[in-house]
Amino acid sequence: MPRSRTGPAPLKRPSANEPTLFQRRGRRERIAARVFDTVHDGVVVTDASCRIVEINRAFVETSGYAREELIGRTPHLLRSGWHDSAFYEDMWSEIGSTGMWRGEIINRRRNGQLVSELVAISAVRDSSGRISHYVATYSDLSMIKEYQQRLEHLAYHDPLTQLPNRQLFSDRMEQALAQARRHGTMLAVCYLDLDGFKPINDRHGHHAGDEVLQEISTRLKANLRGGDTVARLGGDEFALLLSDITSADELETVLGRLLEVISHPVAGLEGSPLSASIGVSLFPDDGEDADTLLRHADQAMYRAKEGGRNAWRLFGSVDEVQSHKRKNLQQEIRNGLKRGEFRIHYQPVISIDNRMVVGCEGLIRWQHPTRGLLPPAAFLFAIQDTTLAREVDEWVLDAVLEQLAEWQHHDIELPASVNVSAPLLQQEELGLLLSERLARHPGLDPHLIEFEILETAALQDLSRASRIVGDCNRRGFRFALDDFGTGYSSLTYCRQLPVQALKIDRSFINEMLDDPEDRAIVEGVIGLARAFRRRVVAEGVEKPEQLTALAELGCDHVQGYGISPPLAPDDFEHWLKEYRSRHVEPA
Repeated sequence: MPRSRTGPAPLKRPSANEPTLFQRRGRRERIAARVFDTVHDGVVVTDASCRIVEINRAFVETSGYAREELIGRTPHLLRSGWHDSAFYEDMWSEIGSTGMWRGEIINRRRNGQLVSELVAISAVRDSSGRISHYVATYSDLSMIKEYQQRLEHLAYHDPLTQLPNRQLFSDRMEQALAQARRHGTMLAVCYLDLDGFKPINDRHGHHAGDEVLQEISTRLKANLRGGDTVARLGGDEFALLLSDITSADELETVLGRLLEVISHPVAGLEGSPLSASIGVSLFPDDGEDADTLLRHADQAMYRAKEGGRNAWRLFGSVDEVQSHKRKNLQQEIRNGLKRGEFRIHYQPVISIDNRMVVGCEGLIRWQHPTRGLLPPAAFLFAIQDTTLAREVDEWVLDAVLEQLAEWQHHDIELPASVNVSAPLLQQEELGLLLSERLARHPGLDPHLIEFEILETAALQDLSRASRIVGDCNRRGFRFALDDFGTGYSSLTYCRQLPVQALKIDRSFINEMLDDPEDRAIVEGVIGLARAFRRRVVAEGVEKPEQLTALAELGCDHVQGYGISPPLAPDDFEHWLKEYRSRHVEPA
């Protein structure tokens, strides 16, 4: 506790051998004295001039000063220099106005050691209302701080290797990307997978495998530059972040050195060769965000494995020609949007129970001026993870809403679903965007539009996607999880993502009649949907036998070429009218 701003009055310094403040009191005060001296927190009593008149045993022990060194002095001798004068001025200002202050102070013990303490200071007034003493309690926060640091370390580091984990690596990537954007520098993201690690685990046991991972982690850290980061993503997979890459030669030198040190034998496992395959993506050439860069590095790593292992591959070097083609195609798509070349075709969805049409899916088509009518697979890949994907999404949404409004005007009220790309799904304002688009069509119910999201897109940031989808749900919009079963789906994801339907990927439907495993997957998805009260839609139904099998398994809805291919709006209306004439709608 520092001195008052006015400074202490010139008082006689009391002797350390004089009776203490409490010893000069009566029985009640003697009880207080015993409590005072046995309390675990340090307690200091000063006079109105901030001269110490009493301390307890705990304060002597924590400060390191003897009693005779403290009596008559001010708590100023505890100052560490950590806080500036403004800090103490604010503290005394608050004491002057409220009579007390509480906060954290970094003090210095007698041996020079810094200590973080929670300090509470109270002003004591006499019967006339004037301040007669100040009482301060000091609680040592060192153990709490140490425990907090250990928890933070566990939250952001791999417990086996002590390397940063995926969460900390992502945070550092975001910081490095921000810095690279500011300074216009290049950044390399590497995905490293050990070759030959599984045989070590199988032959020597998991204990040996853990020792290998620890040894490789040590080698990686020792051979990276000071500003670089290495993290363990899980298993034998590592991620590297190389900042301020100035040339291809520099990158080649760093990665060549890493491959060399990894290939050195591990003590005790000389007969088990080890190497690594490394994939590299560069900012800004191969992506502009952390997720895209890491995914592209992962893809390049698999190419390194396919090429013989113990090597590194650049994502861009393999895809240079394809990248050029993608950029040209992206420009064509922009031009096509301006010229109105895109169309929406609709594929009906029917109920298995009564065979009635319960909805449709809107699928984009490109009426290319020279290549004819193109399906989405022929062009959507070119805009993945780009801002152009959002433009296309918004065009599709507007086109489908306009069509639904037109059908409603013709007494056709039929729900339609459309696909939502990952960039749009991660937009916090998605719910507002959808509401604004819907408001352009008064009388159109939001339940008539359903948005299909790929589970791989949703799981890029599950909590964010769940929050955004939940906001859209509250606005009346519905969602379906598309291609369910092809990504990393789990009970947790299915429970956390507030979708209303699951769509079984066509690849499982195609083989379910001949492959027991695919049939089991379909049955499992249907059971999962029932458990979580989700509708389930099977895509790609082409044969009557598939329809029968899905009915036996309890599937709700189906769609596919066996019912109808995607149709242009006029053709769809004609098909719908003819289909309904052959099927009596239930009362």
